[in-house]
Amino acid sequence: MNQFDPDKFKQEQKARWNQGARSTWTLWKETQVEDTPAKFFLELVPVRPGVKVLDLACGSGETSLQVAQLISSHLTTDSKDAKIVCVDISDEMLRVLNQRAQERGLSDIVETCCEDAEKVDFGPHYFDMVMSQFGVMFLPHLPEDLANIRKMMRPGSLFCCVIWGEEKDCHIFYAARSVVNPPPPPPGTPVSYGTKDKVMQALRKAEFSDVKAVEFQVVHETKDAEEYITLMSGVNKWLEKSLGEKGSELWQKLVEYCNSNYRTSRGTLQFPNVCVGITAVA
Repeated sequence: MNQFDPDKFKQEQKARWNQGARSTWTLWKETQVEDTPAKFFLELVPVRPGVKVLDLACGSGETSLQVAQLISSHLTTDSKDAKIVCVDISDEMLRVLNQRAQERGLSDIVETCCEDAEKVDFGPHYFDMVMSQFGVMFLPHLPEDLANIRKMMRPGSLFCCVIWGEEKDCHIFYAARSVVNPPPPPPGTPVSYGTKDKVMQALRKAEFSDVKAVEFQVVHETKDAEEYITLMSGVNKWLEKSLGEKGSELWQKLVEYCNSNYRTSRGTLQFPNVCVGITAVA
């Protein structure tokens, strides 16, 4: 079996995010019944003059913009340098974010940076809060990367992230994997699910303190199985390749599985998922 190549992994991630920057991730947000991850972050933002927040692996920035709006609503004449810095490896994702920031009148607060999260450096003690939604689990060298992030944070400031729970509890992914077995990744590849203990241990190793975790639910709802397949094929290219053409035997098998296990009384499909919110003090 091939060994994990972190540089190749990151390039593949960048290509995938670039390709689905608008269609896939717009649909992802549209199918999310309630934005509980955003609520988790918004309750933690230290709203004060000159506050600086880092959103690591921000994607198309829907949560970043909600944080920016919160900061903007508390701006005063002595807090003009307040901002949220949004970092992502995908330039297409950031292009979408910048356009949305401009449309919402938040360009003065939102700063974007197209960079590998492992190479970000804004100098010591710069940020009052660092957040990351579904991004930390993809860092190839987690303890070292978190240690570098801590150096950029003011002493006593808050690190917070949201990650997925166990795969069996994340039905938006589990449904497809129950029908289509994905190819095994090379040893050492970062995984998306069940990394709570790994992330918490890495934070402690990086000398963060008061590391805590809380679980909450995120529900995705699609109008039918076809919309679900469209969404997940955009997220997972192995699924698109495995299913083949619409109407194939495997495609139909996944449709039947979704209809049997996730159909609501309204005829839509609902996929409940467990997420974990983690906080730690720099």
